[in-house]
Amino acid sequence: LDVVFNQRFMSRLVLLKADQCLSEGDVESAWEWHRAAIRCGQHVAQNGCLTQRLVGISFFGQVAKGIPRWAEHPQVTAAQLQSAIEDLRIAEELATPNSEALKCEYLVLSELLRRDRLDEFLDHSRGTPPSLYRAQTCVLGEPEYSKRLLRHTFHNWLPEFATPRWQQAPQSPGGFGLFEIPAGKRLSLPPRDLEVRIRSQSLAMQLIPAVSQFNEAIQRAAAREAALKLTLACQVYHRLHGDWPARLEDLTPDILSELPADPLGKSGETLRIKRDGDELIIYSVGWNGADDGGQLGVLSPKGTWLDEGFRLRRPTKSALPKNSEATAQEKD
Repeated sequence: LDVVFNQRFMSRLVLLKADQCLSEGDVESAWEWHRAAIRCGQHVAQNGCLTQRLVGISFFGQVAKGIPRWAEHPQVTAAQLQSAIEDLRIAEELATPNSEALKCEYLVLSELLRRDRLDEFLDHSRGTPPSLYRAQTCVLGEPEYSKRLLRHTFHNWLPEFATPRWQQAPQSPGGFGLFEIPAGKRLSLPPRDLEVRIRSQSLAMQLIPAVSQFNEAIQRAAAREAALKLTLACQVYHRLHGDWPARLEDLTPDILSELPADPLGKSGETLRIKRDGDELIIYSVGWNGADDGGQLGVLSPKGTWLDEGFRLRRPTKSALPKNSEATAQEKD
């Protein structure tokens, strides 16, 4: 995990390098850095447990901040933008289902619950001798009881993490992100009963992660990825027509083969675009599932993020780096 964590710092350096290339007018090299970073983030998230998947998501989130700046540069052509859309599509194929990270997490935690490994994480801060601590866990039916709770918990999570946000069952108000799966489809204890049992066992409380934030992170990342491709497509349209598309249907079939679905919206809902003066806002309805009019990076009073997406600027001459402007004046 040390190697994986260090990738987060690498993503910031890559973003700086891409911006340096862009400021020097080398748009091709700038995109090569972005493309390499996106693929690296996918490789980081491809295997491993929840932590590794989250680091990969963080990597992509850092790099995605610079791609709209690259796309609005006037030296970037429609052909380069189309090629970038294809690069994003290819990078998506590297991704593995989110349920794979949960399966890996389950294997890691199950391994920790082996009796010969309990001393690696049991708390001896109160001075209890290790031998007595092990005897105490045996009296409490551990680690077998926590193993059963682990199976029930992951039985609850796995089916839901394999589905889009709008298809997931409602989440229980408890702290472990359990889902309110109907009794007829449920393969585990009811979520409230399960959470009470987890909190009653010290081993289970130390091991079983709270995945609510993980679920939100992966779903919001999917929305950002979809919005990023639409960002490039709208910039292609601007290069070809001199203005933003009035509606998403204007992008098909010449630029996009199909309308981009909103990963956080309901079935059949697409991403949204909104004109704001000379700028264009591309957004998903966000984690709360409501259209808040393209409010990006804004928290609701309940502490949840509103819409998810990007703000686009026209590819005007004002975006040219200073050295390029000076060179143009010298030529004149």
